[in-house]
Amino acid sequence: MRDVMKYAMMCVMAIVVWQSAMAQSRQRTTRYRIVAERAGVSLPADTSVVTDSVAYLTLSGYDKPLRASHEVLFVSNATGRDVVSVCLDVVYEDMQGRQLHRRRCDVPADVPAGETRQIIMPTWDRQRSFYYKGSTRPKRTEATAYEVRCSVVSYAVKNQIED
Repeated sequence: MRDVMKYAMMCVMAIVVWQSAMAQSRQRTTRYRIVAERAGVSLPADTSVVTDSVAYLTLSGYDKPLRASHEVLFVSNATGRDVVSVCLDVVYEDMQGRQLHRRRCDVPADVPAGETRQIIMPTWDRQRSFYYKGSTRPKRTEATAYEVRCSVVSYAVKNQIED
């Protein structure tokens, strides 16, 4: 009987030692204190955001072929100051005028005063199943054409440093 008790006690101790060893070797697989960051353009301290007089920026030449991962367009700057980023409101509609998607995006844009530059932004079409109606028509017949309306919400300009 004494041997049975001794054997049972050793088994219990082995289980306790095994469990404590397993508890210490666990690995945490989740992240600790994740903080979401606002996507967009971070502006240097020497810039100002302008929300009025957005008529001084002209958008033109939008393009997004079927397989493109980015959308491109041109920004013409008539503000008299260097533009460093543009906030756009973009509305995507099918050929019957139904809204497919709408987004507001901050796009870095280095556009000197009085000049025009091409800006590039990631596409809204992650599945690559839509193409802009003004782009080359794809050979694939399952692709859907869309129209786009783009407007400037605000823009950031470099501050003038006076001597």
